[in-house]
Amino acid sequence: MKYLLLICCCWLPLGLWAQFTVSGTILDEKGRALFGANVQVLGKADLGSVSGLAGEFEIKGLTHRDSLRVSFLGYAVQKVSLRDYQPGQPWEISLEKEALSLQTVSITARDPITQQFSTTVMKKLDIYLNPVAQGDPLKAITALPASTTIDESANPSLRGSSADRSRVVLNGVPVYNPVRASQLNNQGFFSLFNPEVMEKQYVYASNPPLTFGNTSAGLVDIQLKREAKGQQFQASVGLSSLGLMLTQPLKGQENFVQAYSNYQFSEAFIRVNQANLPRLKDFDTQDAGLHLHLKVGEKTRFRSFNYGIKEGYAYLTHHASYEGNSEAGKRRFFSLNSLTHTHGRSILSLHQGWDVSDSEFSFGNLRSERQTQRWFASANHKWTPGEGLNFQYGFSWDRQALRGQDTFPTYYFARAPEAPASIQADERGLNNLEVYAVGKWDIRPELVAAAGVRKNVPLKDQSSYLSFQGSLAFDPAAEHHLLLSGGRYHSYATPSFFAPTFRLLSSEQIALDYQFTSEQANFSTAFFWKREKGDPAPDFFFPLDQTQSFGWEVAYQQFLGPYFQLNLSHLWLRQEVWFGEEKARGPRDFPFFPKASLSFNHPRWFSCSLVGMVRPGTAFTPITGGTWREDIGYFEPLYPTSLYGAQYTTYARLDASMSRYFRLGSNALIVFLNLGNVLNRPNQRTEIYSQDYTSFSYELYQLRTLYVGVVWQGNR
Repeated sequence: MKYLLLICCCWLPLGLWAQFTVSGTILDEKGRALFGANVQVLGKADLGSVSGLAGEFEIKGLTHRDSLRVSFLGYAVQKVSLRDYQPGQPWEISLEKEALSLQTVSITARDPITQQFSTTVMKKLDIYLNPVAQGDPLKAITALPASTTIDESANPSLRGSSADRSRVVLNGVPVYNPVRASQLNNQGFFSLFNPEVMEKQYVYASNPPLTFGNTSAGLVDIQLKREAKGQQFQASVGLSSLGLMLTQPLKGQENFVQAYSNYQFSEAFIRVNQANLPRLKDFDTQDAGLHLHLKVGEKTRFRSFNYGIKEGYAYLTHHASYEGNSEAGKRRFFSLNSLTHTHGRSILSLHQGWDVSDSEFSFGNLRSERQTQRWFASANHKWTPGEGLNFQYGFSWDRQALRGQDTFPTYYFARAPEAPASIQADERGLNNLEVYAVGKWDIRPELVAAAGVRKNVPLKDQSSYLSFQGSLAFDPAAEHHLLLSGGRYHSYATPSFFAPTFRLLSSEQIALDYQFTSEQANFSTAFFWKREKGDPAPDFFFPLDQTQSFGWEVAYQQFLGPYFQLNLSHLWLRQEVWFGEEKARGPRDFPFFPKASLSFNHPRWFSCSLVGMVRPGTAFTPITGGTWREDIGYFEPLYPTSLYGAQYTTYARLDASMSRYFRLGSNALIVFLNLGNVLNRPNQRTEIYSQDYTSFSYELYQLRTLYVGVVWQGNR
């Protein structure tokens, strides 16, 4: 008998440690196969699989002591023990739809108090799968029907407003000029943000929440990553870039550091696309970022994001009748930090930011050297006094100091290097202190109301203002979401070379948004109205008093089987501007603005997408002729008596992308190709006039360009 017990005791651990192959099928709650589900072995980052077309998966080298973590987008994560698994027997794992409740009343530090009132929430995966994003968080916004960006830049323009009226917030701190290659007019190309350090971003197309200040149009609230599930190393090589990134857990998933660096160069990119890039001469960028997340005890978290960039570019540009090379360079560093502490039913958060930059620009007889420093601090208290009630209040302090020395043309139309110019030293500042209070009430599970006020504390040479808003979210069923919001808002314009002052901007807005979501399709529509004041004059002769916009947008998303996704949207926007007693159509007056994309995503084969958009050409005020100025030897342009009396031809663009994913054990290799403006359409951007303004041609937006690259990911 004792030998029998000894044999049993020896056999038991052998049974637990014996290795075998696990195979099975991942199904949804209705018994349908889930393609692309992630099956990971807990504690073994190098072991895992992805379910195939019929939901099948297979993992070798496991024991009965192992457990699996099964996940799929939109479904609740399931952890499964292999203790009772019988090798060779058919095994089915069912996942259930993840409950999406917009009426959650629990107080957390993860989501903003006004999360129910954002029109779009984008996660990291949404950015990577977005055909127009090119891996850029702000570029991804241009695919939304609410986006009215018309200059092919990453600066978000929402529902007809200028980009400078919308604010981008990272880690609770505003980031001004959030794009690379930012020019004197604050326009630029790709954003400064790496999607690998972010978790999701909330997009408020209208009525930005008053928990943030200095915005009078829309808001993009970027939330940083909060967990790191393992060590990851990433290296990328492209036609014009090299990049490295490391994610290193420190202790547990909520303590980690991320570091990355990129180098961009223009030689190969310009050589391959030279025929279609006649104006781009050179660009060069080096940047580095560091993201630190620490859990200090059970109730306190510290986050820090630090970023530095050095960039330069040269471009053939023009103004009035002069055309020549422009050169620009910038060195910039900013540090954004936050400390969050949870205690019972309340959360206290402190945010601090410091941003310093040094830039230079030259074009003809124009020379500019500018130094900018910005400081930001805020304290916020979120409190849940009872079931269904949430309050948040606090203050923010935003201080900006700009110093520059410019060689400025004596006559705005005479830009040649030999034309008269004068040196001007300029020093400006903004010291903006605001207090706010926002309340949210879950009246019923399907009905949520919110209201807020934000008041500045006037300091030196400041006007007093009060911003306020109200919102109502109604969900008559799980698939339907209705949002009504309105308010009055204030912000300060970011100074540029041509508009160097901190102008106070204001707006009044009303918006009605509706969303329908289902397993196979999503539908949304919105009506909005806004009136804006304080924008700079569009040229030197017409003082702009106000802009009024009324629009309707609609979007439809359809999942065509397990691999295809179709997105369709349309925007109708009526925009008018007032200058004195006269009225004219605005630059973003769009009787039509459709966007469409078709994506195919098959992990075993490849992924590809096509995206296109069409809109009317932008309205502009043409120069009708010139008068010879004998005293300076240049023609002075003549303008018509009406504003925006001409229009560029219809803008149309089609982009294509393709990528292939190779799984190499626990590592991965991704090869991608992007083709911009596939049809090589000559979209008109601005006019280029002759010396006497009797004739003109057009500068064009980007023509067809090719970009290829490779990304290698190592996981542990």
